[in-house]
Amino acid sequence: MGAFSNKQEGCHFDQGKSQSNIFIALNNALLNRRLRDVQISATDETNIDAQIKSFKKLSNEAKKIVTRIDTQIYGGSNRKDLRELAQKNGKNLWMFEVDGGNTEGSNAGEIGAGLWLANRIILDLNGLRSSSDKSKSTLFSFSFVLVTTITNFFPSLSKAAIELLVPEMKV
Repeated sequence: MGAFSNKQEGCHFDQGKSQSNIFIALNNALLNRRLRDVQISATDETNIDAQIKSFKKLSNEAKKIVTRIDTQIYGGSNRKDLRELAQKNGKNLWMFEVDGGNTEGSNAGEIGAGLWLANRIILDLNGLRSSSDKSKSTLFSFSFVLVTTITNFFPSLSKAAIELLVPEMKV
């Protein structure tokens, strides 16, 4: 079993009617238990392009129930389209999972994977402008992780250079 399997993580609902029905049933169950503050996020697809397609296939009723669009980024490239879809529908947008064995940079040696991850974080923050990056604490966390990664891999890099790379973070 692997990525893009219908059996991944043991649960699968087809896009469209099946997902819409489960969101509506979940919302009704929450309301019956007076759990009105619980947010329902959708649809946790493995890539950006599938996320766009999946959200568009939801019924209007299901779209109203969903408060946040969650996506993983194991593939796809339409960050701007997903961001605009979330904005158009008044939904928060979160990117919560990515993985890769890729490297970045020429002659980067052992830091190639760290450079790839740092580049990926910057690409996703800028491209998706997820609702989580509007929170100063979350932005600080991303910046802190990025600065920590950079300083661990480049101990001789000056503080001024790091502040140029991550302007939100004062070192």
